[in-house]
Amino acid sequence: MFCYLLQDARLLVSPAGALYQPKSHGVLQTCILFVVFKFYRHILSSETTYLTCIKCTIVRLKMAEIELRIATKEHLPILNRLYADMDNKPLMCDEQIIGIWNEIQEIPNYFVYLAYLNNKAIGTFSLLLMPTMMHRDFHKSAILDSVTIATDYRGQGFGKEMIERALKISANAGCYKVTFSSNLKRKSAHKFYESLGFKKHGWSFSYQLW
Repeated sequence: MFCYLLQDARLLVSPAGALYQPKSHGVLQTCILFVVFKFYRHILSSETTYLTCIKCTIVRLKMAEIELRIATKEHLPILNRLYADMDNKPLMCDEQIIGIWNEIQEIPNYFVYLAYLNNKAIGTFSLLLMPTMMHRDFHKSAILDSVTIATDYRGQGFGKEMIERALKISANAGCYKVTFSSNLKRKSAHKFYESLGFKKHGWSFSYQLW
């Protein structure tokens, strides 16, 4: 039982508030008890402060919301770093990424988004809003692509928030579904998307041209 000394170092108080006096403690024993009790009080106080700090941090994370911005050519260095961080690969040269960007700009309804937290870019995704004549009642769908969150911000709920925002953008644009392709090796990513309501539908095929 943790107790602490009051007033004359002989009267002890339990955590429940009950007062009692030790029966046969000498001066030395009383002093030792005093040191031990003060030590435990410090530990409990530090632990409470630590837990309070954790709680405050969690609350701040829950309150923090990302801001989405449509990327422009000026954001290419940021996009380059985020794409390289995804699989720990080298940055693309400026000529290469500018060339790809220019090709993207030729495609209607193809948007690259950046997710900002406290004015810092922490993630990105692309959306292609694609009309279709295949289905009688549904005329537009969205393709989700190039999704990544910076390494230091993964596992904190920002990826989930980013995808939920992408789904909302697609719905507001009149899309009846959102699809994406993912490598079979990315099993953790598959679990993440399934937790958001995505379901496996059919097969995705690719033909390697070169």
